[in-house]
Amino acid sequence: MAIPTPWTGTLLGWSGQWTFDVYGNDYFAYKGATAGRSATVVSASVVGGWVDPAGRATVGRGRLREGDLRTFLSGDAYTVGGGYWGGYQRTWNNAGRANEFGIVTPQFGGAWHNSVLVPLLPSPSELSPMVDW
Repeated sequence: MAIPTPWTGTLLGWSGQWTFDVYGNDYFAYKGATAGRSATVVSASVVGGWVDPAGRATVGRGRLREGDLRTFLSGDAYTVGGGYWGGYQRTWNNAGRANEFGIVTPQFGGAWHNSVLVPLLPSPSELSPMVDW
């Protein structure tokens, strides 16, 4: 969301993010800042992506182990990207890099956010005892 000011117009704003991983973990970033341009004061994106393994151990089809993925998705991260209804963004932090593609409102720019692990949904291992196979 852009925050209009007399000095920067709508160039700067707040950035939030909700992420879920293949292991059923949720991450939420309520602390974040963005710089860039969008067609409106509020912009949004829904993307999916993959983390570059960069020599780390993987399980099945190049997927990171849960602990490594949790390390990547928690803490500070930086993103640069944009698009016009279809978009791309590159995310990186001290634990790795990721490529993401998806649906975006018309926008381009960069962002910083700080994500924390939030146990909003039960993990698949917690659900399995409840499922009657």
